[in-house]
Amino acid sequence: MRLWKNSLPLRLAVITGTVFITVLFMALLASYVTTDYLLKSSVDSALTSLARSIADSLPTKDWSQELPVRKGEEPQAYIQVVDSQGTVVYASNQEVLLPVEGDLLQQALRGGEIFTDAVERHGHHGRLDVSVLPDWSHSFWPEKGGVRIIYWPLSEGKDENYVLQVGLPVTENAKMLLNLGKILLATSLGAVIVVVGISAYLVWNTFKPLRKIIAVAEEIDGSTLTARIEVPVSDATLNHLVEVLNAMLKRLETAFVTQTRFVNDAAHDLRTPLSALRSELEITLRQQRSEKDYI
Repeated sequence: MRLWKNSLPLRLAVITGTVFITVLFMALLASYVTTDYLLKSSVDSALTSLARSIADSLPTKDWSQELPVRKGEEPQAYIQVVDSQGTVVYASNQEVLLPVEGDLLQQALRGGEIFTDAVERHGHHGRLDVSVLPDWSHSFWPEKGGVRIIYWPLSEGKDENYVLQVGLPVTENAKMLLNLGKILLATSLGAVIVVVGISAYLVWNTFKPLRKIIAVAEEIDGSTLTARIEVPVSDATLNHLVEVLNAMLKRLETAFVTQTRFVNDAAHDLRTPLSALRSELEITLRQQRSEKDYI
């Protein structure tokens, strides 16, 4: 703490490095979040297109037959139809059922298109559960075995409404984000080392002329007041500092010369009367006199 308070170069190096690192971190974070957003938007767009295609091709409410999925569409898609009570009336894969959330189901029944995430339960192959992580956290903690799900409202007949669920695996996206995070982390660590080195170098070079000025000033004493600080610097502030110090040295030189001259003049003025008084005393002491002569 004492070194921090007493060292301006150290404070400048730390502050400069912190600013650079913060800006770099924000830039890398922005690139990561943007990549996640683009990947999720791509999946959502594919889900919307697939759900619309399936919904438009529904012939009747006979859920016992296979739903029509156009050739070339996602082969790994999970397709599921649920009624207003949340009961699954059709599933393209009976081994893997999509989770049904009551709140999202009701929103979809009111005509909304809802997106959510599900993950494979650990130790239960084929069982998908609702992700417990909030939506914003999926960018930073991509879950393995994740599935992106869309709730698409269906109005089939007059007696009951249904909701189409379509899910697409996002495992590859999670792997891509994980690899991107590792790359960005390694880049950040390397950049921190580079930034610290550059900050220390810049601060050291910035204070180099000042250290020269201090070294020259320390060599000036009472016998070398005629010397001046001659350090070539390109910085206007340091040039002004050198001019101020040289002006101060000139004033000190003038004051010192004035003081020396005054002392010499005073010594000369006092030397004559003192010499005369000393001569009279010496002459007086050469003769013997009685005590009455000194009274």
